[in-house]
Amino acid sequence: MTCQPPGELFGRANELARLHVLLDDAMSGRLRVVRCSGEPGIGKTALLDRFADEAATRGVRVLRARSFGSAGAPPYWLWRQVLRTPNSLDGLDSLADPAALAERIADRLRQAAAVRGVVLLIDDLHQADGPSLATLVDVMRLLQQRRVLVCLAHDDARDKSSPWDGVRLDVLREPDVEVVNLSGLSRDESVLRLSAVAGWPVPESLAAEVFETTRGNPLFLGELGRYLGAWPPEDSALALPRSLDDLVSQHLRELSAPARRLLEAAAI
Repeated sequence: MTCQPPGELFGRANELARLHVLLDDAMSGRLRVVRCSGEPGIGKTALLDRFADEAATRGVRVLRARSFGSAGAPPYWLWRQVLRTPNSLDGLDSLADPAALAERIADRLRQAAAVRGVVLLIDDLHQADGPSLATLVDVMRLLQQRRVLVCLAHDDARDKSSPWDGVRLDVLREPDVEVVNLSGLSRDESVLRLSAVAGWPVPESLAAEVFETTRGNPLFLGELGRYLGAWPPEDSALALPRSLDDLVSQHLRELSAPARRLLEAAAI
């Protein structure tokens, strides 16, 4: 077996091809929106990062935003990242006129799309701040018949108290919205991913155990690959951690006491 580089994107050829079809459609002058969902660690960000790189090589402008992931996020944090121009949202806070804000954002995106088209990537949408999400559907409606592909990535887990849960159905009701649900990698793809990270061809018996444990989750596979890479390939009696939490706990135990204290403080 040949070990592929750890950074290789495994098992997403169909999804990647579909994104390029949607991009072609969008570049013809029709807004397209794709909602990429799946469990944590399933590879949504990796897929969209690869697609963004390939879209950029086609000359399309790529704009990115990632949720702050905290209730302390500044209002309209997603859109501040997208626009990036200093002071582009001055005077607009959580009490601002949502219609005026949506028009300002859409106008900037229309200008960018007119030149060479735009791919707008918004990651971790399930953690986005309420004001950003409240503006999302309005911006999408203002971009109809524009050369824009909007890619929205979020976890499957439902939290009915989160702003995203209240916006999810509104997004799905919009025309030209497609859903790409990512599942785990196949067994063969999992073996390739595991061997690439470990740095040595993982034997069939061990690969079968790993696949049964991870169900093809790329994040879990990558962490197990790093774990296996620290052991000699001939160690057949190696006991595998049974969950991602177990792996993280083991990594923490290997740190020095000062390093653990620093990590605990950073986590807060």
